[in-house]
Amino acid sequence: QQSARLWVLNIAPSGGGKSPIRQAMLHQLYQLHTQETRFYEQEIEQLSKDAPKPPRPRVIVDDTTIERLSDVLHDCPRGVLVAVDEFESWLGTLDRYRPSAASRDRGEWLRLYDGGPHTVERVTNSRSLFVQNFGVSVMSSTTPSTLKKLGKLLPEDGLLQRFLVAVGRRQIDGERVANMAQLGDAFNETLRRIYNARHRGDDSRVHMSD
Repeated sequence: QQSARLWVLNIAPSGGGKSPIRQAMLHQLYQLHTQETRFYEQEIEQLSKDAPKPPRPRVIVDDTTIERLSDVLHDCPRGVLVAVDEFESWLGTLDRYRPSAASRDRGEWLRLYDGGPHTVERVTNSRSLFVQNFGVSVMSSTTPSTLKKLGKLLPEDGLLQRFLVAVGRRQIDGERVANMAQLGDAFNETLRRIYNARHRGDDSRVHMSD
């Protein structure tokens, strides 16, 4: 059994179209994020002054620390997508704020791939936080030359190996996909349908074929 969680790394040379692909894939998720935020704000406006606020919904996160991400996941047990534009920049943020605790954040990110319950104990504000599902999906991109350089520097802790790799190529002049608009609409509709789906219990499973 494996949790439905994907880490994807898009690899293409500079000018290979990584940014347009990223924008096309994330557009519908940002739409869902905006929709959920509007519903949340409307709900907050209708609450009385002393009424407890419901957790803020999130669908996608662009830039975060591991501490802040723990707070987000506490409110979002279904998880979120962490979408970072440049893979090398994201790796550079790991442990940036903890120079005396090497690889501490890397270890937490490794745990985020597997998901499951997680308890966070913080000395700074004496806060104990229980996260029902400590897991996120990740999407990023890089170039072949950058990945070659990173591969020699990264420790063998399995972080890079967790990513599914999608290798892009330059578009050939005159090459077109005739039904691109229809494919885009179908992709967006699929995302909306999956996002609105609710599991039938705590033991929901999808039995995959061979």
